[in-house]
Amino acid sequence: VSFPPSPKPSSTPSISSIPTIVSSLSPSESSGPSVSFPPSPNPSAIPSITVSPTPPFPSSKPSVAPSSRPSRDCPNVLDECFNGGMWSPFTCECLCPSPHCPDANSGWCTETACPADYHETFLEGQEDPWFEFGSSCTATKELPSNVNAIYRSKKDCCEEEYPNNSGGCVARPAGVMQLAYSFKLQLQGLVCPGNGSERDAAAAIMANSVLASLCSQVTGLTCGDGDKVVLTLFCGEDFSIEKVYSSSTRRLQEVVEDNVVDFTFFSQSLASDELEGIEALLSSYLSGSTLETFLATVLADVLASDPPPSLQSLIALSYTSVNAFIAGLGLYYPAWGKSETCLSDGKQEPYMNGQYGNWLYETLDSCCQRYFGWDEAGCKVRHAEATLVSGTIPATVDPTEGLYFPDWERTDTCINDGTAPPYMKKAADLWMYDTLRECCQGYYGWKDGFAQCMLSQGGDPPTRSPIPESWYVNWKEFVCVESCEGDSPCGGVHEPWDILHGSKSQCCETHLWWKEGCMEL
Repeated sequence: VSFPPSPKPSSTPSISSIPTIVSSLSPSESSGPSVSFPPSPNPSAIPSITVSPTPPFPSSKPSVAPSSRPSRDCPNVLDECFNGGMWSPFTCECLCPSPHCPDANSGWCTETACPADYHETFLEGQEDPWFEFGSSCTATKELPSNVNAIYRSKKDCCEEEYPNNSGGCVARPAGVMQLAYSFKLQLQGLVCPGNGSERDAAAAIMANSVLASLCSQVTGLTCGDGDKVVLTLFCGEDFSIEKVYSSSTRRLQEVVEDNVVDFTFFSQSLASDELEGIEALLSSYLSGSTLETFLATVLADVLASDPPPSLQSLIALSYTSVNAFIAGLGLYYPAWGKSETCLSDGKQEPYMNGQYGNWLYETLDSCCQRYFGWDEAGCKVRHAEATLVSGTIPATVDPTEGLYFPDWERTDTCINDGTAPPYMKKAADLWMYDTLRECCQGYYGWKDGFAQCMLSQGGDPPTRSPIPESWYVNWKEFVCVESCEGDSPCGGVHEPWDILHGSKSQCCETHLWWKEGCMEL
């Protein structure tokens, strides 16, 4: 039986999921808004409890690669973990720094009676957490004992730890410490390659073998991701071949006298004392019988790596230690009152962080120039002294090292012991000289002064005047002579009262113009 449609809406609406295709006989004339809304492009704050699957809203920045740690569809997500804890979408739980662990009922970081191994294992399978360190935030699973809050991102960490300067915190690198342990290997039997590509390949194999041998042979040394060896000199040429340790493979990742090769092993840590321990391990191992084992291991590794012809003839290696430094990887700041240099350990004063763009610098050179401009060389030397752990400071730190200068305050002669006043080092081209003779000539050019200056530092006694204006009049014989010892035209080194000239003709024209044949005498 067919019935006409009711003019009134039903009090019991249909639950059919199939919409009608028949137009309403009484369309609404209301001027008010319709009760029907288009679907929102954003997910509801109160999720639907329908059992029908809802397709996920796509990300505005989809990943180009699958996640190595895909998040799970957690049934209960906690907005707050408390006590510095961090929610993990990977394991659907709060991760709690010491001394707390998750409460069995709430899941919050409020429990202190924790399993014995909780804080040793709770970060396994998780991304590295971020935490405040060195005037910024850094990320690693090796949490220092004083960390009381962890975060999922540097941005989250900075916003919480530096609320008044979170942007500066994000921009600043943390003052993580790094050991730089430098040494040399002499390669007996090396034939330097004739072309650049073979040199690069040979240098990469050497760096690879050195790092692999250090990480596998040094007892007590546990290499971590980021530890690396950098080869800086090979076959007499400067190089920058970097090999980075990876725990996933023994073969390491490559980050893009002629028989002496320079290496530096780098290791990072949040604590200087841990790096000092690594330096002690290396220094102990790279000596005595264990050094012989290391060199044999490196040689065997090189020869087993399908090396180019230049390395196939290697027969032995010898080792020379150079130095080791431990310095921060943060921005450089003026360490007034500490060491009177620039440091990068992340321990700058808080007011410097507030205006980091005005106070902090990316390089030691720029920091020394800004804050120790009257003594840039001294600033660099003091930085090297403050960070040196073993060995000697390279001369390249102080470009004025070895130059001669007048030591008026102490010895009153020319010396080159590296103690020149800052104003001389700042203008070395004006004040300092490459050789003792040049310095003595410039500052002690009179007869006795020049001789004493040369002899005081073991130089040869002078036989000629130290200055170019060396012609003067011998008034006993009325002839122009040169200020030097020996045969004519030498007349002996001049006395302080003698008037000097640049040439014999100038001397004759000025003083003996009346005497015929002055130039021939």
